[in-house]
Amino acid sequence: QENLFLYNSPLTPVIGRKPFNKWSRAIWRGKLKSTLGKLNFKRPIIWLSSPTMGRLIDQFDEKISIYHVVDEYSEYRGANKAYILELEKQLLKKVDLVIVVSEKLLKAKSKLHPNVHMIPNGVDYDAYDAAINSSKKIPEDMQNLRRPILGYSGLISYRLDLDLIKMTALNFPNSTIALLGAVDNKGCEKQIEQLQELPNVYFLGVKPIAQV
Repeated sequence: QENLFLYNSPLTPVIGRKPFNKWSRAIWRGKLKSTLGKLNFKRPIIWLSSPTMGRLIDQFDEKISIYHVVDEYSEYRGANKAYILELEKQLLKKVDLVIVVSEKLLKAKSKLHPNVHMIPNGVDYDAYDAAINSSKKIPEDMQNLRRPILGYSGLISYRLDLDLIKMTALNFPNSTIALLGAVDNKGCEKQIEQLQELPNVYFLGVKPIAQV
């Protein structure tokens, strides 16, 4: 599309000690503002997806600012919970609108902001419906797998219940577990290795969305 632009920042704002962090953020912000000016962007919509982005609000004469919450970020493994919650609290004081993806997030964030709306994660129903009724052959790497096949598509990491998958594979040895998606074994190396050793668990890698 001729009116769609992707901006790749030439540098990352440093979050280190003063005054270097202020300098780098000022340069980063200046370059982005310059690019917006060249594209004749006036009063943009600021759409944020992380508690760490609060410093961008009120920097671009934006028309509206939106905080899109897709998860409870403070619960991520290794996250400084108190720090993330404080950043989010400050962010929620500034934004005009908050969008969440679940009832639980709606309940939690509505206590902190008066304008919170839930838009659940969606699915391309027509694509799945077409796949169910499709006459296309099953992908080669699945054609010879033993039925029934229990499938998963998505990121394979510590956030997935890997122990449950292992237990399922062991308790249903005559079935196949097919795992599609990228593997991030950080923090779960042993669990991934144990799954890879099971004869009825297959890691099939990343697949194009249309094939999924």
